[in-house]
Amino acid sequence: AAETLGKLGDKRAVLPLTEALKDEDWRVRPAAAEVLGKLGDKRAIEPLVAVLRDTHVAVRTAGAEALSELGWKSDDPVEQAHYLMALKKWDEVLKLGEAAFEPLLVALKDSMWRVRKKAAETLGKLGDKRAVLPLTEALKDEDWRVRPAAKRALTKLQHTGAR
Repeated sequence: AAETLGKLGDKRAVLPLTEALKDEDWRVRPAAAEVLGKLGDKRAIEPLVAVLRDTHVAVRTAGAEALSELGWKSDDPVEQAHYLMALKKWDEVLKLGEAAFEPLLVALKDSMWRVRKKAAETLGKLGDKRAVLPLTEALKDEDWRVRPAAKRALTKLQHTGAR
């Protein structure tokens, strides 16, 4: 239904599509986000910003891409961090400095191992000693690819004299 509404290009679809961003079926949410980006209606911005914290990576990515299509910019560095992580722009997340710390901790507990791995790597580069305990916990991650990333991050923190 979201795709069909998008093909129609009718702005009256914006409100139903923003409601679809909350659908319990994760497959509906990215479709709704994608269509909202294509419709180009700024009323979709606030609901799409909320999607940046969705539990499913595909939803977050679709929301961030839709926000890009709408020309969204934020002065809030925490929102920026969630946005950049959804777009997999980890080096840009790092440039946000301390403001990226809390969003990176959220990412360290993500359901997708790739997100957890990149969060661990980025926390190591960030150089914040508050990351030691969360990264130590990540050494017990269920995925074998996350554990070495956490170990390398901890080593990096140790050698750089984390602040």
